[in-house]
Amino acid sequence: MSPMKEYTCRVVIEYAGNREKAEDKGDYVERIKHIFKEDFDLDLDDSEIKDIREVEDFQISTMEIPRPLNPDGDEDEETMGGSNDEASQA
Repeated sequence: MSPMKEYTCRVVIEYAGNREKAEDKGDYVERIKHIFKEDFDLDLDDSEIKDIREVEDFQISTMEIPRPLNPDGDEDEETMGGSNDEASQA
């Protein structure tokens, strides 16, 4: 049996589209580093975070009001998140 050989390599992993709210670029970098540590247990160096661009069409999303499950509109208050106490019915 021949002796085992030893190998080494460089692994390159690229993630794009890391959209995140931040106060400024420095805050953004810190948030990305925290996310990658939490999600992937990867410690990123600042130099590994490249091509940072501010998103021009940034909008704060608002919660959408869900449509009723019953298209006929015959929802009871409990299904719609209402309350059955007297104060809410007044």
